[in-house]
Amino acid sequence: MTQLVERVRKIILEPKEAWQQIKSEETTTSEIVRDYLLYLAAVPPLSYFIGQVLLSHPRLGLFSGMITAIVLYILIFVALTVAATVINAIAAEFEAVGNEAKAFKLVAYSCTAPLLSAVFFIIPELSALALLGFYGIYILYLGIPEMTDCPQEKALSYTVASVITISLLAAIAFGLARIFTCR
Repeated sequence: MTQLVERVRKIILEPKEAWQQIKSEETTTSEIVRDYLLYLAAVPPLSYFIGQVLLSHPRLGLFSGMITAIVLYILIFVALTVAATVINAIAAEFEAVGNEAKAFKLVAYSCTAPLLSAVFFIIPELSALALLGFYGIYILYLGIPEMTDCPQEKALSYTVASVITISLLAAIAFGLARIFTCR
């Protein structure tokens, strides 16, 4: 758990240094999922469940809320995997080097801020603070040249294409999860 907290701290507070360290690591996708994403990906569904089901709208129903949270948790992993696949597939368009493992690292660690910022949805009055998750775009921008060897002059356009991909997939994941609510 200490390593998880240190990795989150470094990505948020020292992203350039974090990406240099991440680039040199020999971690597999399954290790990133097991040691990092299993915990961070739980923040949005837990925040939803606590904020929407337990605190704000208890009439939604405990069972329905649990199903929605579980579905959202699974869909987060699906969305991150698909995003990494797409980002890897378009690498050549930006003169970057495609690598599935590095693309997954890029997506997984770039989504640290958005995943963590979901905690603000627990209290509706603080939900606007979830906009802090947009810091993940900057983290992604810094990571693209490190993880894909993308030329700096192409990094911004690669970041924009990646953000569009991730945003669309996140919207689909959250939309599908909401289908399971009774709203």
